[in-house]
Amino acid sequence: MNMSALHVAVKSWHDDLYKYRRYHGIQYLNKHKQAAFLMHWITKTKPIFIPLSQTAPAPHPDYSSSKYLTVNETFAVALGFRLIDIDLIEVDSHIVGKFIYDYYYRSINSKQMFLTLELLAELTKFKTNFVEIPVFDLEKYKTSTKANPNDSTMN
Repeated sequence: MNMSALHVAVKSWHDDLYKYRRYHGIQYLNKHKQAAFLMHWITKTKPIFIPLSQTAPAPHPDYSSSKYLTVNETFAVALGFRLIDIDLIEVDSHIVGKFIYDYYYRSINSKQMFLTLELLAELTKFKTNFVEIPVFDLEKYKTSTKANPNDSTMN
């Protein structure tokens, strides 16, 4: 862990929270805004690094895989989701991968991320409260009425 980079991330996060509250004249920011700012600063300052051996002539090939290259983005997404009470297991791994990919390759605006995180939190809450309703199968209904045309429950 690069403690200097971590200090910059935390200080910048606090500064952004303060400036946003002051500008908008509010005392507290919701957890989605706090998470978005924190995710931004972790991915920007990249405080986590994987030290490579000083004696090896070249870095081990495993260290060039995406799981090592995106360690800061993965941490930022996991921490941000935790701050807004989303369990990573509740979110499709493809969606989590898109967050990590976008933070690694794109410049994500924290203010735009507010809404994304709020919507994701609402969707995961909805998903856990969702009761599956069986879909009406018209073809099955047609074949069952042809097989038993005198059934009064189908008419």
